[in-house]
Formats: sequence, C-alpha cells, structure tokens
Amino acid sequence: MRTAPLLLVATAGFAAVLFGLLATTDLRGWPPSSSGPAGAMLKATPEGSGDFRLTDCLPGTVEPHAVPRGEEAVGTATLSVIACRSTSSVLFASVLYWAVAVGALAILPSLAPVRPRRGSSQ
Repeated sequence: MRTAPLLLVATAGFAAVLFGLLATTDLRGWPPSSSGPAGAMLKATPEGSGDFRLTDCLPGTVEPHAVPRGEEAVGTATLSVIACRSTSSVLFASVLYWAVAVGALAILPSLAPVRPRRGSSQ
C-alpha cells in the first residue's frame, strides 16, 4: 500500500482540524481596567478558568470585542470581552493529531489484504 495518498488524506484532515480550532475560542476574559502592555493579565470569564495574558493567545485569533455570553454578564450595559484561541491548545491538538496519524499510517499497511503475485503458481 502506498503511503503518499494516505499522507495527503492525513494532511487534509489536519488542515480541517486546524481550521476548526482557529474558528473557535477557548480563552475569554475581561480586559484590564486600564490600558497597559500587551502582556496584561485578563480576568477569565468562564467559571473555574484561570486568568490569562494576551501573550497566551495565538497571534491572529484575538477578538478584542467579543459579545459576552449569558453567564458572563447580566444587564443592558455595552460590554465586551477579549476572546482568543490559546497557543498551547493548538500545539497540543497538533501534536496529538500527528501522533495518531503517524500511528495509523504505520499500522494501515500491515492491515492491507495480502494479494498473490502474478505469475506465481500454487
């Protein structure tokens, strides 16, 4: 079994996983009360989540004016939260994906049915 087509499928799958990760956010927090350096600490909005810094966000995924969810704010004031995708979650998901993909690519050829060679007599 040739691995080039399987590698293409694995790469396309990785692109789909990466697109899905980048289309969503996993860090949400209230901006600091005063503007400060880019590494300012943000108060996490989800219950039980730890506070984070903007430098923990994957560049290009920061949404500085995300609409608060129902559990994050009560009232009619105009509020915004900062939402982004954490760099660590993208790295973890990427390493996990490729570990599984390489494992599958190593196992699949051994699972292919054995075909008799042409010209051999039995």
